[in-house]
This record gives sequence, structure tokens and C-alpha cells, in this order.
Amino acid sequence: MSALLLLHGVDFVIQGVLTETGIISIPTLTAWTAVHWQTFVWGPWFVLGGIAFCVASWNYQRRASTWRAETT
Repeated sequence: MSALLLLHGVDFVIQGVLTETGIISIPTLTAWTAVHWQTFVWGPWFVLGGIAFCVASWNYQRRASTWRAETT
């Protein structure tokens, strides 16, 4: 799950940066609003969510191995 969130967020940010720099063009002004939101709001939130899921999974795995060792 963390990899999917990271991939999705990085995709948002990369596409937004490419659009902001003019490498990718979009036809309408309303699309620019969506690009700004994806680049500066949604993309970073998905990246942070992916990092949070990764840290939570790592922490769970680390604690689960300790709990298993204590019960046996």
C-alpha cells in the first residue's frame, strides 16, 4: 500500500512539474487549477501518506517479531 501511495503521489508531482514548466501543455484554464492542486496539495499528501504507511509497516514488523519472541 505504501508503494502505491508513493507512486501515485510522485506521479502527481512529476506531471505537475512538467506542466508548470511548459513541457506538457494543457488546453484550458480550468485544467491549470487542477494541476496546481495536484502538484502542491494532493501529490505531497499522497507521498506523505506513503511514507507514513511505510513507517507504520516497518514499526509493526519490528514489534511483531519482538512479541513473537516473547510469547515462545
